Amino acid sequence: MATTIEKQAQIRLARAEIIREAMEKKSWTKLKLGQASGYEERTNRKVLKGDPVRIQTIIDVCQALGREAGCSTLDEEEMEVAGPRYGGYVRKLYKL
Repeated sequence: MATTIEKQAQIRLARAEIIREAMEKKSWTKLKLGQASGYEERTNRKVLKGDPVRIQTIIDVCQALGREAGCSTLDEEEMEVAGPRYGGYVRKLYKL
């Protein structure tokens, strides 16, 4: 059985693959993704590697690609997001 940390990593990697496939279909480079999403190359590189980023970053990248926020592989319970005042993090991932 996967631990919470392992599950989070699996979710991020699956989400990164979905984003890479969407980029490939559009023939987008990382530069084009950055221009469309408004994020710097470093942030987009983290997204594409499956590194931890804010959920709002994922939503913005998916919207730039013309995909719904469901570009992620998180289920509804895991999509509980803290308010912007608190950093917009996915709350489920930090609950014990």
